[in-house]
Amino acid sequence: MAAAGKFNLEVTITGLCMHLPKPATTKMHVLMADGHGTPHCPLVFYDKTSPPVDLKGMRLDLTDCKGDQSTVLDLNKIPNLALVHEVLAANGAPPPPLPDPDDPTAPKIPNVAARVVLPPAELRGPKHPAKGPWNAEHPRGTVLAGQSGKLLTWYLVWRVTGIPRDPLPWKITTLTGSGTSKKLPELHPDSKGMIRLVISNLPPVVVLDCSKQNTPSEDPDPGMAPKKGILMGHFRGFYALYGLNPNSGDLPDLVYDGPEGSGAAASTAYNCATSGGH
Repeated sequence: MAAAGKFNLEVTITGLCMHLPKPATTKMHVLMADGHGTPHCPLVFYDKTSPPVDLKGMRLDLTDCKGDQSTVLDLNKIPNLALVHEVLAANGAPPPPLPDPDDPTAPKIPNVAARVVLPPAELRGPKHPAKGPWNAEHPRGTVLAGQSGKLLTWYLVWRVTGIPRDPLPWKITTLTGSGTSKKLPELHPDSKGMIRLVISNLPPVVVLDCSKQNTPSEDPDPGMAPKKGILMGHFRGFYALYGLNPNSGDLPDLVYDGPEGSGAAASTAYNCATSGGH
């Protein structure tokens, strides 16, 4: 229950989304990757009975939703996550740090379909984040040093408590900042003082699953595990954010090495996970 005159916000993030946790004390960027050959739909769900807001080419700003929480958890500190920049480094090509997307003097990050900016908050992942384990392999069958048995987060929940403003103070502009191009709905807390959003970047075939995930306090069903040797195919989409060709034969793949499952990695948890960021 939120304090009188305040409300809480929970933002569930799922799909092909990379996080930039620095500077973690001021904001968190969520980059929705594009440009790796498989169409994705950057969307934000706010009501199970209403159509989602299309974020393609947009920057959704939630930084005015500042609450009582003053620190965030750095994703780079979560043990054993498959981090894109570490996988590339283990493959012999460490990428430079991605720049602050809000810095007008910094180089632009390529292949960003949409972007969300979040205020400092408390972060949590699935109760059972071990969607794997996965090995980073290149060439196929050769595990990169230090990149075996890695875990993945397939959704994250960003929780801001004690926000003093109502309705939800959110804004949307184009990625270039050239102006507002669509109107956002006016959102108010429910009877428990909560507003919940689901931000996703998934292929069209699984987009509808996002609307069922509008209860971040419950763990969504990850689906059936794949067979050993199945690739986390969409992981390569993160390489595009570094200006790399995701289809290059010189780049590593994540290969499933966990308990034997039923077949192809068809569910969100095993095919389109969120990234540990940079």
